[in-house]
Amino acid sequence: MPSWKAIGNALPLSIGVGFAKEVVFRGVLLGIFLRAMGPVTALVSLSLLFAILHFLQPSPGFQMGNPEDIHAGFELLRGILISFADPLLLLLGVLPLLAGGIVLGYARLRTASLWLPVGIHAGWIYGVTIFKALTYPATMLPPGTRFFIGSSLREGIIPLAIVIATGFAVHALTRNHEQCQDKA
Repeated sequence: MPSWKAIGNALPLSIGVGFAKEVVFRGVLLGIFLRAMGPVTALVSLSLLFAILHFLQPSPGFQMGNPEDIHAGFELLRGILISFADPLLLLLGVLPLLAGGIVLGYARLRTASLWLPVGIHAGWIYGVTIFKALTYPATMLPPGTRFFIGSSLREGIIPLAIVIATGFAVHALTRNHEQCQDKA
């Protein structure tokens, strides 16, 4: 049974989160990075930061014992750092996030505006939210499927391919915008 409440909340949540993250990452931080380094270095550096910060979450299935315990922070830190112990999970988790940061930054650089990155980011969040609301998690899948899609929709080859396809779309759709800037 789909979660209709999640579907109803998906659009405002997606727009709000996409807007907030893009203002911080591609608005403020990319502006700071561009003042300190060239566009490519700034884009890659910020995208690495974006990927690492998004990857810093407890591993799937992590359960906190007692959140009010004095050592709860250390327990949470252990749950986060355990994700770094599996090289495949690290690679398949960080690569789509890194590519996503590059695509969003590239969209910002191509348009000199935050609106396209906000729309793309909100669209990705909306798609993941709707997909999770309309489907059930698959259990007992063969281990090889983890390579294509991980425990979340942000991990694996399929999410990476979607992000790369979005990057090609950004490049193709902003081609005329680049020509208009050259004439000005």
